[in-house]
Amino acid sequence: MHRNAALQLGDYNDAAIHSECLALICYLANGTDLTAGLDVFDTELNLLEARAGSLSSAVECLHQYRAQLLAHHIALKHVCKPALIRAALQESIHAFPNNTMFLQLYVETEARFRIDDRVRQVLHDSMPSDKNVLHWAYVIQNETRRADYQGSTSQSIRSTFEAALASRDCGSSVMLWTFYFHFTLRSGDYQHAKAILYRGLREIPWVKEFAMLAFIHLRDVLSFDELFDIHSTMVDRGLRLHVDLEEFIS
Repeated sequence: MHRNAALQLGDYNDAAIHSECLALICYLANGTDLTAGLDVFDTELNLLEARAGSLSSAVECLHQYRAQLLAHHIALKHVCKPALIRAALQESIHAFPNNTMFLQLYVETEARFRIDDRVRQVLHDSMPSDKNVLHWAYVIQNETRRADYQGSTSQSIRSTFEAALASRDCGSSVMLWTFYFHFTLRSGDYQHAKAILYRGLREIPWVKEFAMLAFIHLRDVLSFDELFDIHSTMVDRGLRLHVDLEEFIS
């Protein structure tokens, strides 16, 4: 069954596969010319969107097939125009902002091209206004990666963490609180790490692993009374502990 027949029968996933094959053939027949492959994907996406709907699973699959071609082309270090790759990935992110393939490839690609302010803008502006934990994880990842070579400050990274934790769905994220604590700890600001620990204990009091960070990383920062209070609170909340506090911190 070829692509036209699949479209007529409503077998859109099969049509997407045929479209990918056509794009790959054009890509290879033109000496791995990325433009040739992307032009076919553009045409095929328009056809599939008209039949299946722009946000259908088949269309998302075709976007993923295109992203796989981009990743392959980049990995082989073929000559390419960053604008072509950027435009394709931005289109995919706008259409399917929860798809981690597009997000990760975009961040990695822009890091390769060293155009991180553009990543910042896309990650902040093109995603849903009500970002979930996944979106914020990519925003934070980009901000911390950017710090290595573009002078992003500790304050800007902290501001990103604060914005994430202030959002509606992320204030009780164990992952974000843990990442924030470790980031602050690595910066050497132990008093701020202590403050983050206490804030996290209020927001995610049921998470034993987070509470244990006090005993693992802040034994020399917290007083015995502070550690005892945290220990007592854990016991009161039914978190099982198998060691004696005095023996543990001695």
